Amino acid sequence: MIFLLSAFVTVSAQQWIRVNQLGYLSGDRKVAVWLSKQKTSVNEFKVVNELTGDVAFRGRTIENKVPNSAFGAACRFDFSAFAKAGSYRLEAGSAVSPVFRIGDDVYRGAADVPLNYMRQQRCGYNPFLKDSCHRYDGRIIFLPGHETDDRLYDRDIVCHFGGCTTGSEDEFCRSGWQYPDCQRLLYRHETDRR
Repeated sequence: MIFLLSAFVTVSAQQWIRVNQLGYLSGDRKVAVWLSKQKTSVNEFKVVNELTGDVAFRGRTIENKVPNSAFGAACRFDFSAFAKAGSYRLEAGSAVSPVFRIGDDVYRGAADVPLNYMRQQRCGYNPFLKDSCHRYDGRIIFLPGHETDDRLYDRDIVCHFGGCTTGSEDEFCRSGWQYPDCQRLLYRHETDRR
């Protein structure tokens, strides 16, 4: 019995449908991607109402793509003509997509997830954790003209700029800052504190 179940899972996992899991706005373009390990094709896809199981839309607007080394077949389904609000899934061949929504409010609150993550991973005082981390991680390695001034090299320097998981300088490099800019900012901050 277990062998048959695992064989079924293996066979059924050879085709996939990728959708926008946040959802689609009613009046916008709606496209999904169908992928298959085998060299096969589909000539129709269905938009199925998740609550009732009824087929809400049948589509034939399929743009076939050139197979590649990873997939024997690939295509894009365009179901932009379907705009009725609700929760749906796509079906084509043996593939079933994750559930997605269509509506005018699908992006409402979408920024909350990444913003909460960024707040949660913040260095310094973290209001999410109500605690601080990496408070004195900065170290002066080389400061031209001050090589003999040991007071500068044995100090704790406040250095909590970025995210705990990404590294401080990495976050600023991605947002347009460069590591030398961070160094100059630290030096200026420490100079101003004296």
